[in-house]
Amino acid sequence: MSKMNVRLLSLTIVLALSLLGATATPPVLSYSAARDHGKGLEIHGGLQVTPEGFLHFDGDEKQFAIFPDSNQYNITPKGYGMLMTCRVPSDLSDAALLAIINKIHCFRANRFNIKGLYVTMTPAANGELDEGSEVSLKAGRQLPYGDWFHFAITAEYLNEREQGRYGYIFRYFINGECLAEQFAPRFEPFQSKSPIAIGYPNNGSASFLGDVSEVEIYDRYVPQAELVEKIKADSRLTLFTSPGYRAASNGVKAAAAQVRVAAQDGYRRWLVDTLEQAEEMEADSSTVLATLWTVSKLFQADMTPEDFAAAFNQKQDNFRLVVNSQALLLLVKKSGTTNPPIVGMYNRLTQCPVLTGRNFGWQLKVGDKTVCDYTHGVTYQIQDFLSFDDGAAFTVAWNLDDLTAVGKFQLQGTRLTANLSATSQSTPISEYFFPILRLNRLPGKSDTAVLPFRSGTLYPNFTSGGSLSGIYPCADMTLPFMGYYDENENGVYVAWEDPSCCRKEISFAGMQGHADVIFGSTVGVKDFQNGNFFAMPGEAVIELYQGDWFTAGQIYKRFLQTRADWYPQHPRLDTPEWFRNNTLIICEHKNCTSFPYFREYFDLPFNINCARPPAGFDELRAKGVKLKTYTNIRLWKYYPPVSDKSPKEVFDKYMGYQLSQESQDNCILQLDGTIRKEYYSNFPWNVGCPGTDVWQDMLHQTVLTHATRGEMSGIYHDQLDSRPWLCYNPKHGHLLGDPCNWIRHYRLFLNWFANQRKQYPDLAQDGEDFSEAYARWTDGYMVWRFVQQNQVPLAQSLYSGGRVQFTGRTFDSDNVLGDDEGWLCKVATQLVYGEQLGWFSVKEIYPATYRRVFVKKLAHLRLELLGYFNDSDMLPFLKFQQKMPVMRNLWGGLRSGAVFVETPQVLHTVWQRGDGNYMVIFVNASPDAIRLTPKLPMAGKLSICREGAEVPEILDSANAPDLDLAPHATEVWFIGNDEETPAQLAKKMAQFPSYTPGEEIKDVQ
Repeated sequence: MSKMNVRLLSLTIVLALSLLGATATPPVLSYSAARDHGKGLEIHGGLQVTPEGFLHFDGDEKQFAIFPDSNQYNITPKGYGMLMTCRVPSDLSDAALLAIINKIHCFRANRFNIKGLYVTMTPAANGELDEGSEVSLKAGRQLPYGDWFHFAITAEYLNEREQGRYGYIFRYFINGECLAEQFAPRFEPFQSKSPIAIGYPNNGSASFLGDVSEVEIYDRYVPQAELVEKIKADSRLTLFTSPGYRAASNGVKAAAAQVRVAAQDGYRRWLVDTLEQAEEMEADSSTVLATLWTVSKLFQADMTPEDFAAAFNQKQDNFRLVVNSQALLLLVKKSGTTNPPIVGMYNRLTQCPVLTGRNFGWQLKVGDKTVCDYTHGVTYQIQDFLSFDDGAAFTVAWNLDDLTAVGKFQLQGTRLTANLSATSQSTPISEYFFPILRLNRLPGKSDTAVLPFRSGTLYPNFTSGGSLSGIYPCADMTLPFMGYYDENENGVYVAWEDPSCCRKEISFAGMQGHADVIFGSTVGVKDFQNGNFFAMPGEAVIELYQGDWFTAGQIYKRFLQTRADWYPQHPRLDTPEWFRNNTLIICEHKNCTSFPYFREYFDLPFNINCARPPAGFDELRAKGVKLKTYTNIRLWKYYPPVSDKSPKEVFDKYMGYQLSQESQDNCILQLDGTIRKEYYSNFPWNVGCPGTDVWQDMLHQTVLTHATRGEMSGIYHDQLDSRPWLCYNPKHGHLLGDPCNWIRHYRLFLNWFANQRKQYPDLAQDGEDFSEAYARWTDGYMVWRFVQQNQVPLAQSLYSGGRVQFTGRTFDSDNVLGDDEGWLCKVATQLVYGEQLGWFSVKEIYPATYRRVFVKKLAHLRLELLGYFNDSDMLPFLKFQQKMPVMRNLWGGLRSGAVFVETPQVLHTVWQRGDGNYMVIFVNASPDAIRLTPKLPMAGKLSICREGAEVPEILDSANAPDLDLAPHATEVWFIGNDEETPAQLAKKMAQFPSYTPGEEIKDVQ
């Protein structure tokens, strides 16, 4: 992803095709000069078809070509793509306005002027044409006159209605570079009946001028990685060169090729490649050439990396080679300009480069200008170099006019850290991106990234198009790190370890065999007139490791345990006992009178999520049933039933609240001077600023209203963990654009809430989705959207085990139905990952089916195992001698649609309690029996509890048996000296075979 697009991409989450499991389907329409020679198109106005098959336009307005029957292909939620290879004359006038391709009342692409293209998308309003609300992409640079170039338009649908965000992301590309991008919220594409026309004059433009070789139309979203592969496959095209790069000189190329012959493999080959790449990154050519010849002479001797580094550093004065037991780091030795001071990093274990291209770059917004490490005129000095056992530390000081940026770096063992600060004397620094990194592809046959989307999500073949960009901390960017590894468990951990937990913009993107990582944030300012200083909180980290996604999480956990004041310890005795010991959550359904029956059926208390007490609640309360209600913590005077279809008096009332002076004064003011709004049911709700006393008081009153009624034991804060917005209202008392304002003030509110327990000791709180920023201040996270594909329990591996409660996932809500096995698998996943079970509607268990039996036995398992689930750390997953079968079931519940989710047939987790005892829980989530042989790494007494057995089987862990599981069966293994839990659990599991579905419940409407 180009750095210019970080801010725009932060609007959304981009999920790669590799994640979604989509097939790269071919275009629905295409023209190829070599294949078609003019056939398959309607040719108009004497448009020429050259002997090569090119469509040649000479500027005559009557010349154009049409795809027959193309009127049916419009932009839809599946996405859209238009790809085209063309050229314009070398003597094209800078002022020429040319039509390139269009589908009238759908999209138009015209050559605007020397500044680039003008691409327009046309929406509908209530199904009718709405040209007044067209979305325009107008940006770029001069086209490559006289040369073939690749032009693409893409449309990607974003469907996060649950968070008030849905619409399309439109982009256009030249030679693979994204030159313009815009998110169009609530955009409804007009379904045009016009054909797709090449070169057709429109909107005041002339016809096309030049040649067209290929055109492809896709009825799906086409990611940037796919565009790049097409460009690389066409020898006529030149993939765009990113700023800060240039082509290597012939002299350096020839020298590198000659020296490479003697380099053989390993670090020597890496050093030659990296020096050649240094010149491509704007290092002085003569300096690189001289260094290559020095290296050539050193290669004549057989030396260890340590001896070679000592000789290299002595024989030349341009670069410095730092070596330790784990890595090599190539640096510029003294000073430089736009060439990066850190040239490369090498992993001694894998014998492969860790980095490729420019790394540890930065970009600052200074006043109204953007300055970066390769801006013309930038110079730097390497300072304070210090070598020590297993590493080195150094400082880089960049200067440009009255701007100084200082980077502090340290390599120690497998870990390289970096921090940036900067001072501007005249105009303020208001945002920064650092570091800008590019990782080399790992050496294995396959590569995978675990990224912090929801619970944690695996992106197979990541460097072939995987991507995730967004705002941290929120549900779609829950953690500030990535784990990248291959099938041999060679791994690279990349993180921003920041004790402040401030708002960040983060991008992870794989393409062309590398992985780009960008971290960024804003700088709070008093005003936009005076210079300032900022220091990036915490540090960026690259750490080499051996392992998989779980291992990456444990590296981050090391930071959490030592430097993060928000990280709670287990057990959480400050959380009300009923809440941390709750096993099951059931959502209300209109007029339901069956909760007393289900209290008897499940034979344990549960939590009901509801707006008001259900029928028979006095009886339920006496039997331990608790209620949790809804509040919205984010939107001004939010009332869920309100929509654009509400009666006029209701609509006007709530619109009046939004337009009131009080709302305008106390809500988020954006940089452009508008109030931040979020749309639910097509109604615009203002977003409150938590830094104002008025908003804090409103939140307090909402809580106290429920607390004083005495009916609700828990309060759910809707949108607590949604993305934090920046506020620029100078009257609120916080800095303008302060990245800590939102989180700091919501923490104050949650802390106030916790203090109310002095008067209301049972009052518990959780929030929608997961955001680690509030972990110490809240009791739980209602993670209803942890239902994504390729999910792993990354968040749970860090925060479950009693640090916080995870309180529910969506099942078949909003009539988005999954299949029955997916429903059962979801419950099983909750159990093994230490979550409270359920959050399904009570009507989903009205039928007397096996769902009830499964929920009942898993709820009792959780109840008996609370001593572990509330006071343990999750450990690495076991390995099995056999290949684990994979289930693929349909999971429902999100308005964006049901999805197929793959999980192991046997779900399991390993836990170590605070007293050192271990517990392993297994659940066969399938209707098929299975036998597996776990590889048990723990030593000690093994107690095995099975369904139907009244006493545990006692063995030595060295003699662990096979795991034989009947359909939907469970088994629990204990290793250690815990005798009480296995004995109690066995008595309960002995009853499981006697569980029946119970009575059918009629839906009362």
